[in-house]
Amino acid sequence: MAITHTREYSDADRYLYDNLLCPKGFAQIDSQEDAPYYGNWASPAALVLFSYAEGDCTTTTCDTPEEFAAEVRRVCDWLGTYSKFYGVDVGLKPDARKSWEKLGLADLLY
Repeated sequence: MAITHTREYSDADRYLYDNLLCPKGFAQIDSQEDAPYYGNWASPAALVLFSYAEGDCTTTTCDTPEEFAAEVRRVCDWLGTYSKFYGVDVGLKPDARKSWEKLGLADLLY
């Protein structure tokens, strides 16, 4: 079991990642801090979290569903401590909630 973090720089804004990640099954982890220069996304199918902050991109890859669920909770707790965490927006696909619910993360969805 391991969680891998990779970092890189991108001269873009969060809307690029909304358009790239959401169609691939990523959900937005929404907070009061969301802005053109900041955002967070997660994919329960890929067990990956992605964060964009002022050009800095961090990809977190988890080996197990349990690690992924714990990492999502850690991110949501952190957002709730330093900002206001709104919830995880899985989008409009009818089955999108199921994978989150299966991981025990239904309470984070809205």
